Amino acid sequence: TLKRADGFTGELFKMGDNDSMLNFRDVIVDGNKDHATATAPAFDLDKGKVSVKAGTVIKEFKVTGAKVPSVFKISGTGVLDINAAGGSAAIKNNISLDDGAAIDSTDSGLPTGKYPITVNGSLDVTGSKMYNGTFGTADVKTKDGNVLIRKKPIFVESGNSITGTMGIGMTGDALPTANTEGSVLADYADRTSGGSLPYSPANFQSDISGQTIGAGDGVKTVAHEAAGTLENSKVIYLHATIYTFALTYLKPDGSSFNFADFTIPLPVPPTQNYVDANPYSKGTPAGGEIKYNIPAISGYKYDASANPAMNLPDSISIDANGNLTGTMPGENVSIRINLIKDEATYKFDP
Repeated sequence: TLKRADGFTGELFKMGDNDSMLNFRDVIVDGNKDHATATAPAFDLDKGKVSVKAGTVIKEFKVTGAKVPSVFKISGTGVLDINAAGGSAAIKNNISLDDGAAIDSTDSGLPTGKYPITVNGSLDVTGSKMYNGTFGTADVKTKDGNVLIRKKPIFVESGNSITGTMGIGMTGDALPTANTEGSVLADYADRTSGGSLPYSPANFQSDISGQTIGAGDGVKTVAHEAAGTLENSKVIYLHATIYTFALTYLKPDGSSFNFADFTIPLPVPPTQNYVDANPYSKGTPAGGEIKYNIPAISGYKYDASANPAMNLPDSISIDANGNLTGTMPGENVSIRINLIKDEATYKFDP
């Protein structure tokens, strides 16, 4: 057993060389979550390859920090190979306090034809959770958070196949933009040569409300591919229902501000996002990023005391300045933010 030391908060393994290789077989890697809350993922996998082989269990990691993954952060040219040939392997029961998955490959920079997560054998990638800053509070909001991908699907290499279950969600610009589209979630090397299916839709369970997983139906089109490309029955796709996200900024009397009242920086900083109307409405896929900075409004300010019962969805939060962040839930959302007069009160002694 390898175990994170009490109180140790950094990475256990940092892979930063193209030739780096790390193999785990017949070992338990224990995050010691009851005695260690990390600020970094257990594995920082920017280059090289980590292989999780038969007999390996990676479990019980806990991490804090916005969207920090609890176990594997896969970026650059890094590759995670969960290859349980001849046995089984598990990555399970991990915790992110601030909306990070256990395994995150959304920053992969691999070229076309290369994949950051490859799988084989009997897998158990389930049971990991993410919290929207509510862990240990009276209002706990928890979501499944096992694997988070973007444009690079899960891949099965030639001759391999999988059993078991992997929880998975998708985010970012890989998501479908219409209810008639699907985004590629899993594919396999032997498909082009007519090889038999190495998986079934049952091997993949959706981590995100409003996202569903299934084999191609030959009717829906494939998101982000050439127009008219239809789903393939041998490929696994993720479908995300498009819901309405509505946001309105209100004056103290309950009326809406005019959009002309807003001051929005131009050009908009790349890390920020603003409404372009008030009231504002946009179709957003389930699991899509929600990020809206509050615009400057002369003479007014955000005050949490003026918004005591916003009833935000579990997946969306608002900070002390009135900025919204999170992901789109599997339902329509309407948020009304009340502003108050920004005025000083002076008291004069007689």
